[in-house]
Parts: sequence; C-alpha cells; structure tokens
Amino acid sequence: RITFTYDNEKTAQWAAAVMSGYKLVVSRPDAPWLFHYTKDPDELINYFEDPQYANIVQKLQAALFDAMKDFDIPLAQKTDIFFWDMPTCKDSGDAISFENGYKIMCNDIGDDEISTIRCLNREQVITKCRFSCKSCTCEDSPGRIFVSGNLSICSELSSQCGNDKVRQFCPSTCNAC
Repeated sequence: RITFTYDNEKTAQWAAAVMSGYKLVVSRPDAPWLFHYTKDPDELINYFEDPQYANIVQKLQAALFDAMKDFDIPLAQKTDIFFWDMPTCKDSGDAISFENGYKIMCNDIGDDEISTIRCLNREQVITKCRFSCKSCTCEDSPGRIFVSGNLSICSELSSQCGNDKVRQFCPSTCNAC
C-alpha cells in the first residue's frame, strides 16, 4: 500500500509517496530524495541514485505522479517545473568543512566574482559543488523533469530553456555550457 503526503496549498514545496519503510520526496527547491526508514530513520541519506532501490523509486514515482493528478496535490498545481529525476550536474547537500573550522554549503557560493574564487584551487569545493562552481560536463540528464503537469525529457524542452531548472537538467539542449 502506498500513501501520499504533502505540504499545504500556500507553500506547495513538496510531495511524497510512502510505502513499507521507504519515502520518495520531490520538491520545488531540491532534487528528489528516497529515504529508507530502517537504515536511516533520521532521513539524512538519499538512496535515490542507489541502483539497489531503482524498482522502489520507479514504483513510488509512478504512484506519486498519478496521485498528483488524482488528488490535485499542490506542488503539481502551483509549480511549473521541478526535478522528477536526478540532474546529472548537481551540488551536494553536505556541508564542506575547512581546516580552520569554517563551513560552507554549496548554496553559499553564489554567482559573483568573489564567490567564484571560493571554487578555485579547492578540490573539495569543486567536487561537492559541481553546479555552483560551474565544473560540470556539458551533458543532459538522462531522466525526466516535471514541466507543466507532464514528465519531459531534455529533447522535448528546448522551448523551456529560459528556466534555470531546465538549463541545469538539460545544459546541452539549452546551450548552457
């Protein structure tokens, strides 16, 4: 049995499908997450890309997509574009610690000249913050992205390249690299 949960209509930030120890979460601001309650009850580890859980991801994705339409889940109604599958180029959600005790997150890097300097000559920053440091290969993501109520692949999205999420998911299609 699969159940569904989501936040309220005002915020419309996330939606989830839950079944026997697993929870798949898709959200407006982030890539999808698969949580495994037995191994990780605190929901700290993302199992989404682990091949061992591919069948679970597919089952939960199919059910959640149908539920979004059947139950008017706010995320699908109020958000035009969000990641359904994992983008090829993404930043880690982990904090990056330096020898002096200073910590940053990839979203601290920003998009200005000073922020770009944070990436230079710092292998651990470039490795964890590939998208923010602009160190990705020019390769479209192989999966699907939610666009206006449909699941689309990059070859169908050249007209949507004005959107940041589409450019991140489909950099080759969007000539963004």
